[in-house]
Amino acid sequence: MPVERGGGAVARALLEWLYGPHRYGRVLVVVAVSIVFALAVPEGRSSRAVLALLQGLTLVLAMLTSDLPTAMLRPLMALASAAALASAVAALLGGDTGIGIARILSGLLVVAAPAAIGQGVFRRIRHERRVTIHLLLGVLAIYLLIGVMFAFADGAVDRLGARDFLRGQPDASLADFLYFSFATLTTTGYGDLVPGNNLARSFATVEALTGQIYLVTVVAVLVGNLAPRRE
Repeated sequence: MPVERGGGAVARALLEWLYGPHRYGRVLVVVAVSIVFALAVPEGRSSRAVLALLQGLTLVLAMLTSDLPTAMLRPLMALASAAALASAVAALLGGDTGIGIARILSGLLVVAAPAAIGQGVFRRIRHERRVTIHLLLGVLAIYLLIGVMFAFADGAVDRLGARDFLRGQPDASLADFLYFSFATLTTTGYGDLVPGNNLARSFATVEALTGQIYLVTVVAVLVGNLAPRRE
């Protein structure tokens, strides 16, 4: 009997994690999966298409988790799905233009996801007057999405520009841009991939400042006000 009760509690907790509003851990997991996929899988037309769909899934999941009003949720989900499909088609077409368009559309999906998460977290804090671990996970998901957003922006500029965004890397892949982006966001600065022109340096400077300001303000404040877990 205790086993049944325990199993039921686990099932309820799992369902709440999957379907409950403001459970941002699932968004964080999907974001992490998409990053690992982009870094681990060789870049090609099919992998770019899958990644575009993953970005669309991230945005849809972020909107569902943020518990947006139904009247707003449906058209936004339709728009996100259309953008993800268009990005996937552009990726399958290939070529510098197709890849550049796919990266721009995927980047727009990535930009929209933090906006959805941010407003959901803000509304929840204002309603509950406390910070929970679920909301903190949402803030961390935004941090990862900032790195992904800059990676897509860097990659789009490289493909649609002079192909010299990263010095000595005219055929840099999305994995290269993700690696460069997170090394910049965290101010790690390994030095194996460096900006190739003034525009790239500007992007890198903005990203580094964004990452550090975000950590010492938003994340630090929320961690400092994290409510104790209710028993």
